[in-house]
Amino acid sequence: YAAPYNNLGVPGAFLYDILNTTKTADSYTAKAGSLNPIFDVVLRGQGSAFRQAKAQKPTMLFCWIGNNDILGHATSGGTVPLTDPNVFGALWKQLADSLASLNTKVVIANIPSVTSIPFFTTIPPATKNPANGQIILFYGQTKTGVRQLVIGQDLVTLQASALLTDANGNPTGVGLSPTKPLPDAVILDKDEVAVVKTTVAAYNQTL
Repeated sequence: YAAPYNNLGVPGAFLYDILNTTKTADSYTAKAGSLNPIFDVVLRGQGSAFRQAKAQKPTMLFCWIGNNDILGHATSGGTVPLTDPNVFGALWKQLADSLASLNTKVVIANIPSVTSIPFFTTIPPATKNPANGQIILFYGQTKTGVRQLVIGQDLVTLQASALLTDANGNPTGVGLSPTKPLPDAVILDKDEVAVVKTTVAAYNQTL
């Protein structure tokens, strides 16, 4: 298909990528050593997403970007950097000015609540003793050390499921004692939750 695609969305794209990325190797995440081959599949050497959108002279353009600037940070338990809100603001101004130059109708969308997705709500930070029904809080490695997690404050990610049970579904004992806590990468503790929510609010204020 010779012409640019009408849908130039790339799963995993950051705000930076819309104006600057032309291939997988120069994407935002590639700078951190994580290659996303979908850029090459969608952009196909025809320039950035913005350049290809502009070439089509659209009468209406939908631009929903920015979610991944915070999502990767959250889903990694806070171990992957987020886009600083000030940097996000500067990048969005560049993109907004570029979109305005197209002299067309543009629809944008804000960033939804990241921590409300099933990735964070499926596994509670506790389990139940099958013998007596007693609630047992998981232990987790947080930025401030190993401690018991708190229901309603700390979030356990879906990736923890591979650690909590073996291939046959039997408990591994991970998370049941301070000597065998859930690792930081599968926990978004209350302090990290606060950072995520504050960052999303700042992004949306910019948008």
